[in-house]
Amino acid sequence: MLCVRVAWPTANRLFSRRGDVSDATVDLLKGQQAGFEGFTEEEQSLVIRLDTSQDWESQLLKYEV
Repeated sequence: MLCVRVAWPTANRLFSRRGDVSDATVDLLKGQQAGFEGFTEEEQSLVIRLDTSQDWESQLLKYEV
């Protein structure tokens, strides 16, 4: 399953956090995006893509799991 969303809300939320003990930062987000490896042709047929900025549960109902 590949979950996607527009990056700027996540980056804004991370940037505005103060006093959070989590080590998640905008730099961490950028590093994860830079290290993303695309799926092979063989894997593409198995990928379920969900946009988590939308109603992901309704999207998931389209698939028999």
